[in-house]
Amino acid sequence: MRALIQRVSHASVTVEGERVGEIEKGLLVLLGVGPQDTEKQADFLAEKCANLRIFTDENDKMNLSLLDIGGEMLVVSQFTLYADCRKGRRPSFVGAASPAEADRLYEYFQQKVREIGVSKVGHGKFGASMQVELLNNGPVTIMLDTDDTYYTSDYYISAEDYNAILAQYYSTSEVSGWEHGTYNGVDYWYDRNYYGSAYAAYTAGQEAVAHWVHDTTTGN
Repeated sequence: MRALIQRVSHASVTVEGERVGEIEKGLLVLLGVGPQDTEKQADFLAEKCANLRIFTDENDKMNLSLLDIGGEMLVVSQFTLYADCRKGRRPSFVGAASPAEADRLYEYFQQKVREIGVSKVGHGKFGASMQVELLNNGPVTIMLDTDDTYYTSDYYISAEDYNAILAQYYSTSEVSGWEHGTYNGVDYWYDRNYYGSAYAAYTAGQEAVAHWVHDTTTGN
């Protein structure tokens, strides 16, 4: 799953002369879905978009997330993010998911962002010809791709690191400079400077343990 994120002062999307979605300060997210994507990739990307610290604080440093500033999000489906331009002059889009599955995960992504806490989530119309207007503030434009940042070989941890991973993500005692969080009944401390939220830290810990199990059971 791919998301092209733009930090905007405002953005809107129009279909057949009707404005169907608009936001003020926040993020415009152009979302593309690949054929192997599932809810897991959508969960990861929704959390990443909501917690990415790309808004400036009182010192004009990128240190605040969309959730921190109470910002809004406009999500627009964008299968052309999967364009393959390696051959010829006409892009191929065979790397994109089927329309039905892409639409399902597009809707799921929006719902997940709302659950995480984004107050307003606007959207376009899947499959329609859309006109998107925006004022990019910065400019700040970032590409996220779960194929690069999620299930890669570099993400796997060794058995030797297992206890260290548990200590890092699920510490039950206070660690200097860390913040306290509770999620899904797990009580732990996490590094706020690395993970934008308790949810992010919890998810990272769960995935790290899952990959450790994968390593030890498959020998990879």
